[in-house]
Amino acid sequence: MKRFFLALNHGYYFWGTSIYVGLLWALHFIFYPSWKSITPDSVQEHFMVPVNAATAFFTIVVPVMLLSGLVMICSEWKNGKKITTIAAYLSLLLMMIVGYFLIKPINDAVAKSIADKTLDSPHLAAQLADWMFYNDLRLVIMTAMWMILLYYFYKKNDLYHSLA
Repeated sequence: MKRFFLALNHGYYFWGTSIYVGLLWALHFIFYPSWKSITPDSVQEHFMVPVNAATAFFTIVVPVMLLSGLVMICSEWKNGKKITTIAAYLSLLLMMIVGYFLIKPINDAVAKSIADKTLDSPHLAAQLADWMFYNDLRLVIMTAMWMILLYYFYKKNDLYHSLA
């Protein structure tokens, strides 16, 4: 039974990482080009609505990932795979730091400017450029985390049967 719950836990951690990294890759290659044409009149619909939806979703997913990552670290503490699990967890923490201290203030500033009706095109363009840069930084971090976890599962081989 322990192996089943560990497999479920580890699977959730990889699922959350995959969803997050997939969204960031989509932002970079699919959505970013269209955001260069966002204006103060369209920013609410084409920027704030998706940002708020993603924030609501990941506000549920990421805290569970934090717990899941700790379970993964604990499950590997006595063997050689603990370094890999710690590296993945540190990647998640770094991604959260970038999000909280660099991206969230931009989200809040844009929302406040919309509410105050003080948003102008040059200021919006600069904020979106910074926002995209910081999300590209998170893209690199989350891609590294995804690759670390992929390596972990590769080295683990048969996950279900190897968790003891």
